[in-house]
Amino acid sequence: MHITDGTLQSPDLPVGAQLGVDPHQALRLSSIGVYSGHPRERAALVPRNAEAAQPRGLAHWVWRFDDADPHGIYVVCAYGEAVQVSLRISDAARICTGTLRSDPMPAAERSASFDCE
Repeated sequence: MHITDGTLQSPDLPVGAQLGVDPHQALRLSSIGVYSGHPRERAALVPRNAEAAQPRGLAHWVWRFDDADPHGIYVVCAYGEAVQVSLRISDAARICTGTLRSDPMPAAERSASFDCE
């Protein structure tokens, strides 16, 4: 994922210091997940098939929801330890399948998708 614009802030920097991103460098997708409530609450849900063997380079995880979550369900793509892209899904969704594709080459791009219904 490339970031072309945004506001970065940190209380740890001295007055007048600025944070920036290099628009020529991509953030590398590292993982996907599903959360009960906003991801900042750190309530990650465990997929039903968490223990299943996954083929190299292509992983599928399945999350099932018996009822609507009072905090909302969010799907998340994580880029390293600090950057997350999250999206709240419909309260009517009862199943989400997340797919993470990766090339075996260490520096290769990864891609992810969610199918929630």
